Amino acid sequence: MLQDGIDSLAALPADRSLEALEGDVWRAVDSRVAKHRARTAALSLQLVILTSSVAISAALGHRWAAVQGVATEEVAFSPHSQLAASTLLAGDHR
Repeated sequence: MLQDGIDSLAALPADRSLEALEGDVWRAVDSRVAKHRARTAALSLQLVILTSSVAISAALGHRWAAVQGVATEEVAFSPHSQLAASTLLAGDHR
């Protein structure tokens, strides 16, 4: 009984052509691979730009601090510094 149904379906003509199926599948795969590569390249470029921006910003900030005479952490946390918290809280602004 089941075999009769399978045989009758096999005898029917195909409702669509499957000749282009493999090509369609490979085109879809290639499209997805290309999109993945584009996303990977864009992410890599964004990471390079971000890293470069942070490095340049840090270098410029360090250079600006040196030119402006801004206190470094060692000076700011020294008990004898004008910028020390204990000096500022005590009101001793020599």
